[in-house]
Amino acid sequence: MNLRDILITMLMHYGGLRVSEPFHIYVHDIRPDVINPQMANVRVFHPSEGKAPLDWKDAIGKPINTNRANYLKGKYGLLPRTDYKDTSQMYAGWKNNLLTDSTKSMHVHWFPTWAGELFLKIWSLYLIRRAQFNDHPFAFVTLSGKPYALDSFQSAHKAAVKRIGLSYSKFEGTTPHGHRHDFGRRLAEAKVNELVIKKALHHKSMKAQVVYTEPDINQISKIFEEITSENSDLNITPASNPVDFGFPQLSLSDYFKKHFD
Repeated sequence: MNLRDILITMLMHYGGLRVSEPFHIYVHDIRPDVINPQMANVRVFHPSEGKAPLDWKDAIGKPINTNRANYLKGKYGLLPRTDYKDTSQMYAGWKNNLLTDSTKSMHVHWFPTWAGELFLKIWSLYLIRRAQFNDHPFAFVTLSGKPYALDSFQSAHKAAVKRIGLSYSKFEGTTPHGHRHDFGRRLAEAKVNELVIKKALHHKSMKAQVVYTEPDINQISKIFEEITSENSDLNITPASNPVDFGFPQLSLSDYFKKHFD
């Protein structure tokens, strides 16, 4: 079982993250929640400006209070993943998200909440292997311990979708970004307040979340069917004979021969 890819998918599907965002998470950023220790508390920090962990010490053993760009360079000789060329296996993008406090980070809000408890259980198992490597802080790694590449995950996700018999397309909602859209739609269907949805999706404006919460084709059809069945004025069985509607009798085969042959 690929615990790493399951965890990343859960962060998108139940936490609403964009596909690039889990690749900026450090091991330090995932821990049991203070209020509910059975649930994972996950924070995603700005790749360069976010507050760094305090395990980098100066010459006298004092923790160095700095940002993540300095931390990566000083302790590991690395760059923030946004600073690599987009052709590099180290590259991962970053959107202009709403960061909630002075640490320049955003909190992952689990929906439904049981997902946060399941995530922590799987994370605890994954840590057994992740703990073997300490040459970088990134949470998700390859079998050899290197930071996991975004395009490798995207390829694995595509293969998994096809393995379960689904077509892979943006329209079908089966690309990695489809998980974030599904997260937003589920919140809207549950009638969660729009301001809460905005916070959960880490948007800076209400306008930005419309695409994530607007109903899809199937939802619109379902809504219209429910309205029709509940409204007696609309719930009328159509006549099977076109003549009943005032149309002349018409042979469709003759019509197409006349106009398209």
